[in-house]
Amino acid sequence: MTEKVKRLRLNNDIRKNALGVIKDFYESKNSKQRIAMKNAIEVFDELTPQAHEKVVGIVRKYQPQEDVDTMTRMISKYNSSGGTMGKDACFYLGREVQTTDYEGNPRVELENVHYDFNLYGTVHGYNSSDFAYAYYRDELKANGYNPDINAEMVGKDRNPHLTKHSDRNDEYLGFNRRSDNGTFTSNHSNEWSGKYQIDVIGRSYCGSRQFKVSQEEHESLQEWSIAKSNVVKTHHAYVDWLKAKVDKIEAGLKTYKYYDEIQKLCDKIGCPINESQLHGESSMALSIYSPDNLASMLEDDDDGDDIKAQMIASFKAQRQSVN
Repeated sequence: MTEKVKRLRLNNDIRKNALGVIKDFYESKNSKQRIAMKNAIEVFDELTPQAHEKVVGIVRKYQPQEDVDTMTRMISKYNSSGGTMGKDACFYLGREVQTTDYEGNPRVELENVHYDFNLYGTVHGYNSSDFAYAYYRDELKANGYNPDINAEMVGKDRNPHLTKHSDRNDEYLGFNRRSDNGTFTSNHSNEWSGKYQIDVIGRSYCGSRQFKVSQEEHESLQEWSIAKSNVVKTHHAYVDWLKAKVDKIEAGLKTYKYYDEIQKLCDKIGCPINESQLHGESSMALSIYSPDNLASMLEDDDDGDDIKAQMIASFKAQRQSVN
């Protein structure tokens, strides 16, 4: 007589643990959304030295190095009476645009754009911390932080959950961390500032000065600005993709009563799982969330697309929409 195998019945804790295992599996996948994030950072890293060199050249046209050296000597000799100079990594660069006054008469106006090379610098269309969290997502994640918090909270009011995780992220990256003497300690935020700061004559604040640029220079720098925004854009798209997966899985797991249903789903999507990972019922077993159907719902499009090439090709169209 064949002995009947006892099926492991699910409870909320087991479902929760199963959801965590499957979510981790999708995060570890080399999905096209994850590849897009990686490629966006690579493109940004390629363009940043070129953009920064171009900005330094623009600034030095208006503030030649010999003038900076003279000002440095004057300040060294006369302290604040010798002039004002500081270090900064953000700049307002303006191009001439044709416009009209309130009476409709044509006039030329200087249209300023903010270019910020700090880790928490301005990113068009996003919060300043969005870029920092996206750029260092893997490192933050590996150290137990939540770099996806801003993307998860899009459209929601400021709340304690958001504040808690954003404060922890900022502390780790160095944005809110200072030493006893009031200076930034060694951290990513300070590293970026030190890497991209240059000497500028005048107040050490980029909003107090503007430099004129040509249309060609403007377009070149806009490409870098778009690349920076794409780092955040692809991160938010990844978080949205992952959330859609998790929502489907969570809804499906609520309909399962036994572990073997979870095992069947995981077998179909290629997610390694065993009962030991799940120890720590819905009455409506909808057919849409059967292991077969749920597995098919979680399938992605072909991950073999050349996302980096698509991203670079889109720069021209994006730039034209900005200009």
